[in-house]
Amino acid sequence: MSLNLEKIDLVQELSAEQQDVLADLLTARCFRPGETLFRHSDEAAELFLISEGSIRLELKGRVLGELRTGEAIGAVSLVVVGARQCDAIAIETTRVLALSRESYLRLRVDSPSVALALQEGTLRAFAGLLRMTISDRRGASVGGA
Repeated sequence: MSLNLEKIDLVQELSAEQQDVLADLLTARCFRPGETLFRHSDEAAELFLISEGSIRLELKGRVLGELRTGEAIGAVSLVVVGARQCDAIAIETTRVLALSRESYLRLRVDSPSVALALQEGTLRAFAGLLRMTISDRRGASVGGA
């Protein structure tokens, strides 16, 4: 399968060969504007890599944020069984590449170096989000004092 992973931040550090291995396990999907990728409480069993478009995250009608081309959602679902914590809705025509938990587990057995690189990319992304959250909270507490 020849999927273009160049725009996906999470896999940037994978070699071309490793990206090809991963691409063989991905399923391409397309969502129209307003179409739901998943709903709050759905079983979380896939990682979505946004190859084109944008997704709005909502919980009970409240907008939590937006994700755009190159970003990923649902990485934790590859290793933790549980429910989705929000709704994900396509803002515009959005193309995603989905990696199921089962495919990820197969990747860990068949190509552990690719699985490890994907896991490390996920941890770097989480660390970046955590740093931003901490920085934002520090700024809010300083500004609000």
